[in-house]
Amino acid sequence: MTEVVVGDLRTGRRWQTVPHVTCRWAQRRNQPETLSAVIPIREPVVQRLDMRNTATEGKSYLGIIEADDTFPAAGPMLEPSYDRDRGLLTLTAVGMGSWFNGLPVLPPLADTINPAQFVVPDPTDSSATIPNPALATSFTDLSFGSIVRGLIAQWMAWPGGELPIVLPDVVPGTHELTIEGIDFKEIWDAIADITKQDDGIDVALIPRRVADRLGVEWVLRTGTNEQPRFRSETIHRWDLTVSQESVRALKVESNAASMASTAFFTGGRSADVALVERANDPYLTDLGYPRRIMVDSSHSTVEKRATLRAHANEAVKLGRVASRFWSFQVRKDGNPRFGEYQIGDLCQLLVKDDPYIPDSGHKGYLREIAAMSGDQGPWVTITTSEAFDG
Repeated sequence: MTEVVVGDLRTGRRWQTVPHVTCRWAQRRNQPETLSAVIPIREPVVQRLDMRNTATEGKSYLGIIEADDTFPAAGPMLEPSYDRDRGLLTLTAVGMGSWFNGLPVLPPLADTINPAQFVVPDPTDSSATIPNPALATSFTDLSFGSIVRGLIAQWMAWPGGELPIVLPDVVPGTHELTIEGIDFKEIWDAIADITKQDDGIDVALIPRRVADRLGVEWVLRTGTNEQPRFRSETIHRWDLTVSQESVRALKVESNAASMASTAFFTGGRSADVALVERANDPYLTDLGYPRRIMVDSSHSTVEKRATLRAHANEAVKLGRVASRFWSFQVRKDGNPRFGEYQIGDLCQLLVKDDPYIPDSGHKGYLREIAAMSGDQGPWVTITTSEAFDG
């Protein structure tokens, strides 16, 4: 049974279960979840909850709970919407990561320092100014996960910045990061920058019940030095070869935008150098396809030509075929059960005698779970990452 709960964001307490007409949630890799619930505001039990004060935007959280205390989504409530004629209150929220959108990377000193001191005289040039070093946020010799931890912990050290977030232990590493206070860079943007690097990590704030079951807390989970991307050791398996009550609604969307015979990749910008590498593959033109060129400038942190060249070679190799995204629905109480598979996990999909998709064989099509969504019903929709077979 799906539950909708609201409570106090700053403490995670004052837990209240709220009757609902419908609810929805969605998860994507390295993005805060989205969730919403439609509440029948005129029902006596809802009236007793005093929703205007119980579900206050900016102060309360909204959560959705499935069986076995699995939280597909929970986070700050920001945009409630009331429809008087229909007697409905729609609550919307985004996962806890969204709280760090708009919050600057600044130490607590910025709360009390004279704003004029965000810049100070340059000790080497009396006619110039530099960012105040006391307002810089710097990390050295840490894992990426510990840098993410430090960014969140610094905000939680601000007066009133406390949040029910469980932080992992600090892990040493080889990475460093410095952000000047005068830049006012947003915390979640800094975290997103780390997730997007070629050697970056996955990041999630995962809600769970506290031990006494009277509140919620968010656990910061990050990739590690050894396993930067989320993935369990289990490969989940769903059989689509026959009609089943636990799997349905397979859809495949194809996109030829990534098909190319030539790829130009650029990099090096973060090190103030310009790198360009090119790869060619005549496979498509030999088959009569018109020539297409791909340009990728998303690897600004790459400083070695060999690395950039490898990316370009891989791009034209994959560019021989259109990319495909699969989606399908599984029952929450099926095998595996909802909560046993997560974003980033691998799954095998068995297909046979389909009028469009080639037979998969006994090994199945291997896919990575990229997104999930659901509602108060018994089904979860799974969308897989980009693939180039099937």
